[in-house]
Amino acid sequence: MEEEMEEWAKAEDLKLLVLLLRELGGWDQAGFAAAAGMSTSSICHYETGKTVPPRRTVKRLAATVGLPMSFVEASLLPALKAARAMAVPFPEGDFAELEKPGAELVRALAGTARPALAAFLSTLEEREPWERLGPPVEEDRQQALDAWSRLEPCTSEERRYLVETCREYQTWALAERLCHASAEAASDRADRALELAELACRAAELAPGGEAWRSRLQGYALAYLANARRVAGNLPEADETFARAWELWKAGAEAGPGLLAEWRLLGLEASLHRDRRRFRQALDRLDQARAMALPEAAGRILVKKAATLDQMGEAALAIEAVHEAAPFVEGTGEPRLLFGLRFILAANLCHLGRYAEAESLLPEVRALAVALRKELDLVRVVWLDGKLAAGLGRPAEAAASFEQVRREFTAQEIAWDAALVTLDLAELYLKSGRNREVRDLAEEMIWIFSSQEIHREALAALRIFCEAARNEAATAALARKVGQYLYRAQHDPELRFESGMPPGG
Repeated sequence: MEEEMEEWAKAEDLKLLVLLLRELGGWDQAGFAAAAGMSTSSICHYETGKTVPPRRTVKRLAATVGLPMSFVEASLLPALKAARAMAVPFPEGDFAELEKPGAELVRALAGTARPALAAFLSTLEEREPWERLGPPVEEDRQQALDAWSRLEPCTSEERRYLVETCREYQTWALAERLCHASAEAASDRADRALELAELACRAAELAPGGEAWRSRLQGYALAYLANARRVAGNLPEADETFARAWELWKAGAEAGPGLLAEWRLLGLEASLHRDRRRFRQALDRLDQARAMALPEAAGRILVKKAATLDQMGEAALAIEAVHEAAPFVEGTGEPRLLFGLRFILAANLCHLGRYAEAESLLPEVRALAVALRKELDLVRVVWLDGKLAAGLGRPAEAAASFEQVRREFTAQEIAWDAALVTLDLAELYLKSGRNREVRDLAEEMIWIFSSQEIHREALAALRIFCEAARNEAATAALARKVGQYLYRAQHDPELRFESGMPPGG
């Protein structure tokens, strides 16, 4: 006697599904029953709708024709549901008239289900049916890596569809993996970081588990969504999202942090505080993170501390933090961390005028950036190269680097950095008396004034420089002063600029 119907699929869809599975195997009812180790009457009752098969029975029937249950749930059932909604005239008793309903089924699969069909069919022979059982354990992370290897090549629409419809993509471990993938993408593309963080939040919502555990998981994923919003420049919304993340995280306190690392959330919040120029809070969060993290995480946290001190304009302290981080980072061998460590060190040596020391690091910094293949990293290395060349008295080389970086940032409409490197180039030109070219640069900066990135005070400082350049009254000292102000004011709209110029000058 079959168990009562489980609330996992509609009875009409299941009836059609059993018919379809039998036809896929090329059997009559007796042959299908024999292959599945069941009675012919059971198959007959399923196909006529007299009995509704429970999920475990459908899984058994699917396995008989070589299909994993994940494929059935992600593609076949949605397609059958779509076909029924279109009033497809599937025959009641058998599949003798398959041609017309078959054509309608293909049409249904050509819609939202088709990407999933392609993704699954490419790996059917390599995969075993998967079912998540039991409480969360460390071993789940290996399954998540496998699931991510299949999701990663998909389009964003395909990834969303698979997470929405397939149980093996609705796990805590995949939600965590998507969070970390979002953080990795943040150094290159804000839009991809956002997409992956939003997908992580959805996987966390769909993952099984007790209420406290799921609250913890959703809070964890929301912290990464806040981080992606920070990277995209939406700082107020990032603040709001992080507040909600902490609410959910704390609401699940009885579950304990367990497999999810609270120090990562503290580190992400520190980055948000840093970008909001709440430097003391940022450093406090990093201290808390280091106190609770495993030793192997110390390097990552200290690199963030160095980046915070760099943004504070504390070059000497940033270098101290780099030296403290070095043994931990070099021990991990993580290319991303090594690049961050070396780049921050070289940049801050440059800030202190220690150009020869900084230049000795440049080949390694460049090699790490090339290996990482992150476009913006490579552009910033060229920018650093230009600053070193300028500091070491090689103006032609510096100008070539600054011009290349200016073109890249302008093409990508990264307004703030485009303004900063243009001022670097202008200072160089003004030192060599190329005032007319500086006037041209000022004209080419017009687009920056319509950007939403740059706040009012910073635009006012830029306007002073551009007006002086048009009047051929700009000086290298003014270009440097505006550039230094913009660097400090990136995340501080209240910081005022004092030009020291007479009215109209």
